[in-house]
Formats: sequence, C-alpha cells, structure tokens
Amino acid sequence: MKWLNNLKVGKKLLLLIVVSLVALLAVASTGYYYLLDSKKALDIMYNERLMSSEWLNEARIDAGSVSTDIFKLMINTDETVNKALLSDITTKAESFNGYIKKYQSIRLDSFETSKMKEVEENLAKYREGRKVVLDLAAQNKNAEAYEYYEKKCRYLCKSLSKRVGGTWKS
Repeated sequence: MKWLNNLKVGKKLLLLIVVSLVALLAVASTGYYYLLDSKKALDIMYNERLMSSEWLNEARIDAGSVSTDIFKLMINTDETVNKALLSDITTKAESFNGYIKKYQSIRLDSFETSKMKEVEENLAKYREGRKVVLDLAAQNKNAEAYEYYEKKCRYLCKSLSKRVGGTWKS
C-alpha cells in the first residue's frame, strides 16, 4: 500500500476513476445480461402461456357459436338464412381449427398433450355427428336433425367444450 501513498493526487484520482468505470461496466453488463434473460422468460410466458389461454378461449367461443348456429339452423326453414348459417358454421369451424392448431404448435407438457388427444378423439366423433345434423337441417328435416343432435352430438359438444376449457392448468 506504500506505492499508493507515493502516487501523486492526479494519478490517485485517475486510478479511482478507472476502478469506478470497471466496476460500473461490470454492474451494467451483469444487469444487461439478466435483463435479456428476463425478456426471454417473459416472451415464453406470453407466447406459450398467455396466448395459449387466449387461443383456447377463442376456440371455445367459436365452438359455442357453431352450436348456436346449429340450433338456429334446426329451427329455421328459410333457404337464404340456412345458407348464411351454414356459411357461418363453416367459418367458425375453420377458425376453431386454426386456434387448436396454434395451440398444438407450442410446447405442451404431458398433461396438455393427453388432454389434446382426448379433444381430438371427441372432435372427430363430433364432426361426424355434426355433418349428419347439418345435412338433415339443410334438407329442412329439423325434427330429425334435433333428435339426432340430442342423442349423438350434444354430450360430445359439452364434453369438447369442457375438455378444451380444462386443457390448461389453472
């Protein structure tokens, strides 16, 4: 420490400034590194958790809208309204499929993967039943369409909505 005492005041100040700058750079670089790390974690949280919940909610809304349109179709006998409803059902079904594909494209854990398999199984059965109901309703066989929907599709629709809603962890 005697060498420090022998330095002139100007050199002592210069040494103090250099040491302070090195310490400041070390603190700044550490802060920047952890800021980037936090950004990555927030991006993952946003893209994989928040957006996945958004997609599942939108899929549930579309599924409910399709179900509502199916009931409207079974009640209505006007051809132009029926065509509009069929078009809306097709649009909402495509939107539903898009949200489910987006959800499946992210990294899923084992719980979510098993739930998605259940959703896909129910979805295939529901689509088959929905096709029959839509065909009957398009022919204005509304009573038959309603009866078939109640027997074959309604429980699948409720199960599907429940499973899509229960896919993420609360």
